[in-house]
Amino acid sequence: MSGSSILRLNMYVVYLLLLCILVADSVLGKPILRPSRGHNRYGRYMIKFMDGCDVADTARNMNKHFSDYNMNTKVRHQYKRSFHGVCVEDMSLGALRWMMKQGCIEYMEEVGMVKATLDPEPITMKDGNYLNWGLDRITDKVYDSDYNYNPARTGNETEIYIVDSGVRRTHLEFGGRAYYLNTFNDPLETDDCFGHGTQTSGVAIGTWRGTATMAKVTSVKVLDCQGEGTSDDLLTALNKILDDRPYGNAVVSMSLTIDVDYSYIRDAIVDLINSSFVVVASAGNYNDDGCYYFPAGYSQYGVIGVGAINARGNKASFSNHGSCVDIYAPGANIYTATNEGDDQLKKLSGTSFSTPFVSGAAAMLLEEGFSPFDVKNVLISDSTTTVDIGNLPANSHNRILFVESKK
Repeated sequence: MSGSSILRLNMYVVYLLLLCILVADSVLGKPILRPSRGHNRYGRYMIKFMDGCDVADTARNMNKHFSDYNMNTKVRHQYKRSFHGVCVEDMSLGALRWMMKQGCIEYMEEVGMVKATLDPEPITMKDGNYLNWGLDRITDKVYDSDYNYNPARTGNETEIYIVDSGVRRTHLEFGGRAYYLNTFNDPLETDDCFGHGTQTSGVAIGTWRGTATMAKVTSVKVLDCQGEGTSDDLLTALNKILDDRPYGNAVVSMSLTIDVDYSYIRDAIVDLINSSFVVVASAGNYNDDGCYYFPAGYSQYGVIGVGAINARGNKASFSNHGSCVDIYAPGANIYTATNEGDDQLKKLSGTSFSTPFVSGAAAMLLEEGFSPFDVKNVLISDSTTTVDIGNLPANSHNRILFVESKK
């Protein structure tokens, strides 16, 4: 058995032991470990504190105890907004037993993977006259062969937070409208080493191939060079957005998915929406019920879940569907900026790229003066419903993103 296999096995055994202890103690009214679809591959746990327990003081006492008893366990993050608690990594049984005697823990929940939602095998090219067919599609109520994109709004003076792998801010498509907030998965890597964040930003605001051509994007880096991240880092990023813009009135665009309904992520998303942010998220690329993938699966709380159509007007074969997918937008063979050079483009597919069309359209509505609380309903009411989306499964919404053109 390889070393990595042994590590995964040991982590799984620890997880099962933790689960057994916590479930047994729950009979006595003590906190429980909330289960999910799989075991904890990172060895990290979110610990929610009860009201009245000070986060900083409790975290300090925890770290002191771990150090005094030579434990590898440590507090990785502290949270004081939508989640009142900490993230602990390298959890041991001794650390767990001690913490459960402290009386502060309301519940524990594992940390899981966050993944970018793109289809593999993109095509790279130099800058050229590669038209984004999706832009033409979202300004047509019917299909035609003439390319035209002349939207009534441009997203001027609006902001879209791109929660992703970073953004190549110097790319020509952005015209100086790309900014940086923070990195949460690796403080040493501030640029976009994976490309996905630059690509989604290009669809959202690109000067020549983007939707809201005068909006700005702000990079919130949570994915690494393989397009993966963790749910604790995502929570930290969402809290940072709240701190950066406490009064909202901006768009948060997430072309990523988690296949577990973590309560701490759900609470953070609800906090964003209640704080006047428009939250847009990709439905996922599993040709499955979108209600099982998050944050798009939080449609009932106000998230705008986005699926993908192709140029023929069919649901893209990979796109998730169902009642949690609020709207569909172009998401197959989309030309956009990429991270490999300031003049480089790629042709990509995935609900990752249908999502920024909707994020850009949301920015246009904010520019027009709509309240963030009304944007989702306006996008739905303005959507094209008179053209049938081909291959759309039952219990799915037949809605195609529509953006008004200049008169």
